[in-house]
Order: sequence, then structure tokens, then C-alpha cells
Amino acid sequence: MDAFHYFGTDDLYLGYLAPFIRPGGQLGLISPGVRDEFTVVPEHLAPYWGPDAWSYHSPHWWRRHWSKGGVLEVKSAEFLDHGWQEWRDWNLLCQRHGYSFYQPDIDMLTADQGRHLGFTQVVAVRP
Repeated sequence: MDAFHYFGTDDLYLGYLAPFIRPGGQLGLISPGVRDEFTVVPEHLAPYWGPDAWSYHSPHWWRRHWSKGGVLEVKSAEFLDHGWQEWRDWNLLCQRHGYSFYQPDIDMLTADQGRHLGFTQVVAVRP
């Protein structure tokens, strides 16, 4: 949970993962993401943007990434409109239960209000 976007962006990972998915089987992902890729961090996000944040990708990026080499056939890739709120609410819940390291994400998501950040959802099938 909350890890695939760290290692699943590697070009070699789908080749490794594919044998675990039966032909016709599905792979789904809901991951922290960005509405559109950017090369310059928006000013309001800069205080929160560390090296790990570059693992947040857009639906278009994931579609292209998962379509490489014919390992998967992408059925849908979309940005979830209220994903930023779900992400923030999860962090608030964790914080209420004593996990205080979520505050920077809460602040980042509150500052952004869904302009750039949210959840990316991707569904693909193994041919």
C-alpha cells in the first residue's frame, strides 16, 4: 500500500511482474499523482516537494509507461477528481492516531486544493 509509485516506475518492473498475472488478468493502480506532468514545481508546492515527489505521475504518463512492450493493455487511466481530498483525509486519520509525520502531506494537499495533486487510477489487462 502506498508504495507502487516508488518502484513501479522502473522500466524493467512490468517484465518482472507480468508472469504473476494470468493472461486476461487485470492489474490496477491508484497512486498519488499529478494531473499533468511538470518540469518546474509550482511555487505553492515547492516547500513540500522532495526528491520522492517526482514519483508522482499523471494518467497519461502511466498509460504510456504500461503500454511499452505489449506487456499490458491499458483499459483506462484517469485522474480522480476528488483524489486529493481522499489522500488528505487518509493523512488526517493517520495523524489522529498518532502518526505525526503526515503533517507535510496535509499541508501540501491543502495548499494545492486539487489543482495539481490527487490520485491517478490505472487499469490494465495482460493480453
